[in-house]
Amino acid sequence: MNKLKMFQCFYIRLLLLMFATQLPRIDAVFTSENCKTLSADTNCQCTSELAHSEIECASAETNGKFNLRIGPGKNVKIECEGIAPEDYEILPKLKIGYTKIMQIKQCPLPNDEQPIAKLFTQLGIERVNYFAYAIDESSGNVTQQHLSGLEKLQHLRLSVKSQKCLPSNLFQNLKSLVWLDLRSNNLTLSESLLEPLPNLTYLDLGHNFLERLPAGVFKNQQKLQHLNLWSNRLRTLTKEAFRGAEQLVLLDLSSNEIETFEHDVFSLLGSLRSLDLNMNKIRELPSGLFAENKHLTEFRLVNNKVQLKTLPPALFTNLTFLEEVRLICGLEQVPADLFANATKLTNLTMKNNMLKTLPEHFFKYQHNLYDLDLSNNRLENLPDTLFGFTTNLIELRLSHNQLVEISSELFKPLVNLELLQLDSNNLVSISFDAFRDTANLRFLNLANNEIDFADPLDTTSLDTTSLDSLDEDFAIDTTSPFRFLFKLRELNLRNNSIMYLHKDWRTQLLELRKLDLSYNNINLFSDRDLRFLSKHVKHVNLSHNLIEEINFNGISNMELHADAHTILFDLNDNPLHCDCVLLHFLQFIFGELNENVANKFEILTNNLHCEGPPALKEKEIIDLSYMELVCPLDDHNSQEKLCPQGCECLVRPVDLMLIINCSYSDLTRIPLLPTVPILKGIELIVSHNRLEGLPLNVTPGYIDVVALHAADNQLQELNVDNLPKNLEFLDVRHNLLENLSAGVLNFLNSSTNMQAVFLTQNPWTCDCDVKPLLEFAQSAAVRRKLAEHDMQHLSCVVKSSNLTSSLRFRDISVGQICPPKLDWFFIIGLTIAISILTMGLCTIVCRKYGNGMCRCFDVKTEDDDKYYDAFVSYAPLDEHYIIEHLKPELENGPIQYRLCLPRRDWIVGDCFTRHLVRSVNESQRTIVVLSQNFIKTVWTDTEFRLAHKTALSSIQNRLIIIIYGEIDDFESLDTELKMCLRASTYLTWGDVNFWKKLRAVLPQNTCIEKLEKEMSKLEICMA
Repeated sequence: MNKLKMFQCFYIRLLLLMFATQLPRIDAVFTSENCKTLSADTNCQCTSELAHSEIECASAETNGKFNLRIGPGKNVKIECEGIAPEDYEILPKLKIGYTKIMQIKQCPLPNDEQPIAKLFTQLGIERVNYFAYAIDESSGNVTQQHLSGLEKLQHLRLSVKSQKCLPSNLFQNLKSLVWLDLRSNNLTLSESLLEPLPNLTYLDLGHNFLERLPAGVFKNQQKLQHLNLWSNRLRTLTKEAFRGAEQLVLLDLSSNEIETFEHDVFSLLGSLRSLDLNMNKIRELPSGLFAENKHLTEFRLVNNKVQLKTLPPALFTNLTFLEEVRLICGLEQVPADLFANATKLTNLTMKNNMLKTLPEHFFKYQHNLYDLDLSNNRLENLPDTLFGFTTNLIELRLSHNQLVEISSELFKPLVNLELLQLDSNNLVSISFDAFRDTANLRFLNLANNEIDFADPLDTTSLDTTSLDSLDEDFAIDTTSPFRFLFKLRELNLRNNSIMYLHKDWRTQLLELRKLDLSYNNINLFSDRDLRFLSKHVKHVNLSHNLIEEINFNGISNMELHADAHTILFDLNDNPLHCDCVLLHFLQFIFGELNENVANKFEILTNNLHCEGPPALKEKEIIDLSYMELVCPLDDHNSQEKLCPQGCECLVRPVDLMLIINCSYSDLTRIPLLPTVPILKGIELIVSHNRLEGLPLNVTPGYIDVVALHAADNQLQELNVDNLPKNLEFLDVRHNLLENLSAGVLNFLNSSTNMQAVFLTQNPWTCDCDVKPLLEFAQSAAVRRKLAEHDMQHLSCVVKSSNLTSSLRFRDISVGQICPPKLDWFFIIGLTIAISILTMGLCTIVCRKYGNGMCRCFDVKTEDDDKYYDAFVSYAPLDEHYIIEHLKPELENGPIQYRLCLPRRDWIVGDCFTRHLVRSVNESQRTIVVLSQNFIKTVWTDTEFRLAHKTALSSIQNRLIIIIYGEIDDFESLDTELKMCLRASTYLTWGDVNFWKKLRAVLPQNTCIEKLEKEMSKLEICMA
């Protein structure tokens, strides 16, 4: 339904509301008590809820039923379901009284042409103001007799879809009728049908498939004001069709088949104010069509079914009451005098046509024009004088045209303009003074054009990294054509070619609330672009631009209005180059800058990632670290370069470091390094070259090095004079260094700045000269100066006559690589004393513990080459004991043993027997944790018993049994197991001396090993 139909429905409802509110109030007669009585005394069921009562009466003969609803305001509605004409008798006798609105839906006509008024009497309805009757299509034809008794009825809605021809005397008794709705039927009008209705003011004949209007059909409708003829099949009309209806005010002829009119068709309608010709097939309109319609105020010709290329000259000339015109019909051109002297025209819509231009003085008489819509045409240019007389224009829509430029004169007269839509044109140029006189503009839409506001200043020679230091009034901040729009609230510049934010958008648009700059060519965004003087700005959209650089260097010093709103900036989907300039922006995003400033801005970055440099491509902004943000030392345009040739020099502002990367440059010496006073130091990367030496630490540039990456070179010597005094990081891995001087080691030890040293993969020599290096490495590893990974792999080379081997620093002591020179007489005497003492101790232990457990002089011979100190056999259910007690104490205790544990050290999938035999053979001792679980789950396994018997038969003297937990009955144990117990050393878990006894029988506790241990201590003391 188009807007006119909506207006008509609204008009009808408004009339009904007026009828309902203007008539005198009569107290309700049908109450809830009446409802209870009705249910008790009749065959009808009545329910009452609040102000509503519903009555349902069923017919026993036809199984039909009436649904009668009495609503508030005396609205009565009857709906029929399967009702026959004779069933009206089952309706109860009521006393409803005065009824404002009476509706009967899908009910048949009463039998024998009985008046419908009889039904009103039966229901006790004294008078009806509005009556709507939708007659059941299976019913007979309605006649005059059916409508008799309704002489006072004023409003009638009659639906008789099954009856094409109504009797000419149908309305004979309805002389008081002022409002008649016959829409949506299938009628053929007779000339005399409406003759009995002289008081009719409203008539709706819409949607009736009418093909013609008989001449004189309205001859007695002198009071008719509103005539709806929409959605019929009318093709031609003559003025005689409207004779008698001279007072007609509103005429709706929309949705018909009209192709043209006679020039005088409306000549009798001197009072006509509104004419709707929408959705017809009009090919042309005659001149002088509205010559006699001087009071016409509203005209619509919208969505014509065929193209109407032009209109006749002076069509609306001298219509001094004309206020609204809608022309959407495919117009290609219009005459200059179309609206001549139509001085009251306020709303003109000519959108969706094919106009390429308009006559120069087209709006000469439209001083009161308020709203003009010329969108969706093909306008290429507009005369500068077009709006010369439309000074009161408030809204102007020119979107979806082909305009290329806006001159300085076009909008000059529009001093009251508030809304201007110029989106989706081909605009390239807008005069700098185009909006000088439109200071009242509130909403401006210039989206989807090709505007760039190109600045006459050539900015290609400016260093964009220093833009933040430029004066606010510098030429780069030149203003735009919007500088006089002090009241502008919304500015839409989406999808243009704009390259940067102009100063006036921030400083002169004091009422600005929303700025859309998405899909433009802006490549720089700085903290000054945040500084809007308007206190009302809420949203600035900069998404989908070409922003590579975001410079927030001055954001900490920004001053803002205390009462300013939080501004939302959308920076998503921009190809950021993530370099050092981004640092302050990243700090802002992470909330590390001025909190007062941060609270005033919300910046959307959820879809913002790095486009460059290559190392950071596609990385999300929120995943960046400050250390990744670097910039080249030399600008690509500068002629004199500071960076050494073949090297890459980067500045990292977060720690004010200069990073010089000369790796893979085939260097044999370090080049002269630049000196940058504002930076704190240099991180020098010269790895993967052929360097044989380093510069002196007083060399200019090199003196500032704080991190030196010199791995993978050919350094043979490193002196303290090569180490800059502020060095914090040193990497000399994969070189040819054999030793470090005492001076270097002293520097590395004493330096408070040194944080990390990497020394692996050098041919360090295993002799007394490397002793200081070994001591430094072990000390530095503890202090975390030497990385754990580096210490794990740091080794020295042992050279003999035929073989070269290496020893890891973590596995050797100073005494091993550099034995002390001792007095041999002292050594012999000390050895004899220690031997006597050791023999005495062993004798005491042997006597104390018995069972052959302590074999003090069971000196290792054939077991010396065993890989493990002990293999541990246990039941899986006892693994917690191994993990919680046995393993920690033996592997990490005062004396550390190397254990073989099946779950940890056996290869998954290998043969069990092979595993067991190999583990026993590769271990100096075998420990069996004998428990009730072991007896039940392990010893009962035939394969396990056989393997144990085979493996343990030859090592009875090296077998240790730990009795863990309670054993149910020793006497009932397996014979072989009891023999093992008798022939082997066994201990009991829980014994107060358990660990002392266990260590006594493990290989490390032999007397000779104790002697070796004491000798080692002595060597260290004397070294």
